[in-house]
Amino acid sequence: MDHFRLSGVILLVAGSLAGCQSTTAPQKMSSENNHLAQDTNKTLQQYEKAKVEYENWLDKMKEVDTLRLYHPEGVNDLLDTWADTQDVYDDFVSKPLKANEKYSLFSSGTYLEVYQARIDLLSLQYNKLLKLKEVSDDLLSSAMLEMDTLQKINAVDVFPAHFNKLKRQFHGLFGYVAENELEEAKTHQTHFLTEAKKLEVKMAIQRDLKPLETKLALLRKESFNKLAPISYAKVLASIEQMEGVINEDPRNTEAIALETNEVTFSLERLKQIGLEVKRYKETDQDKFELLVLGHEKLLHQIAQAIEPQDLRDATMTAQAEKIVQSIEQLNPEKAPLQISQVEE
Repeated sequence: MDHFRLSGVILLVAGSLAGCQSTTAPQKMSSENNHLAQDTNKTLQQYEKAKVEYENWLDKMKEVDTLRLYHPEGVNDLLDTWADTQDVYDDFVSKPLKANEKYSLFSSGTYLEVYQARIDLLSLQYNKLLKLKEVSDDLLSSAMLEMDTLQKINAVDVFPAHFNKLKRQFHGLFGYVAENELEEAKTHQTHFLTEAKKLEVKMAIQRDLKPLETKLALLRKESFNKLAPISYAKVLASIEQMEGVINEDPRNTEAIALETNEVTFSLERLKQIGLEVKRYKETDQDKFELLVLGHEKLLHQIAQAIEPQDLRDATMTAQAEKIVQSIEQLNPEKAPLQISQVEE
C-alpha cells in the first residue's frame, strides 16, 4: 500500500468518525477523532517500517546458508525464527490496520509487537553467527585454506575415505569455536593440518610418481632389471629422490616437474640400454664382429662430420676421446668434457 492509499485510509477513518459526532459534545468528539487519527497514522508508519525491515531481512536470509559451516545448529535456529517471523508478517501485511490489533487471545502484544520481538531475536541469532564467522575465519584460516586446496585437487575422488575423515575433523574445529574452546580448536587444527598434508603427499604421489613406477614395473616384468641392473638401480634411486621431494613439499610443482623429467629420462635410458644388451645376448658369437663394426662406423661418421679424419686405427674409447677433443676446439668457451662424464 503506497503513501497515498495510506493517507486515504486515515482520512476515511477520520471522516467517518466526524459524521458520527454528537452535536451536544463537538469539542470532545473532535479531540477523540484527532487522537484516533494520530494512532492510525502511527500504526501505518510502523507498518511501513516493518515492510522495509522485512525486505532487508529477505535479502540477508538468501545468503544465510553460507554461515552453516560455522554453526549448523545456529543456522537451523535462525531459519526457524525466520519462519515464525514470516508467519506473523503474512497475517497483517495485506491489512495494515490489523498490525496494531491484539495478536491472539493468549498474547497481550499486537501483531507489530510480536513481529518486532521476533525480528529482535532474529537479529540476535544472526549477529551471533557473524561473530562466530569472524573469530573462526581468523583462528582457523590455515585449516580453511588447506581444505580448499584438498577440494581443488579433487582429493575426494581419489581417496574418499581419507578425505571424508579429514572433512569431519575440519567441521569439528568450528564446533570448538562455537563452544568458545579456542585452545582446543588450535590444538586440533594442528593435528588436522598434519593429516591433511599426508593426503596432499598421497595425491602428488598418485598423480606424478605412480605412473612412472608403473612403467618401471612393466620393464621389470620384461627382465630389464637383469638385462641392465646398473641402469635399473639408477632409476630406483631417481624415483626415491622424487618421492623425497614430494614428501618435503607436495605443492612445489616446479621441483616435482624437474624430478619427473629426470625419472622419465632414466626410464627411457634403461629401456634403450636393456634392448641393446638383449640384442647382444641374442647375437651369435660369430656375429659379434658385425656389432663392433657397426659401432665403429657410427664413431667414424661423427669424426668425419667434425673434420676429415680417420680414427679407426685406435680403440673405440680413444676414438671417442679424440672426437670430444675436436668438439672442444670448436667450442673453446665450454669446459673440457672428460670421456668419463660421457660414459656416466
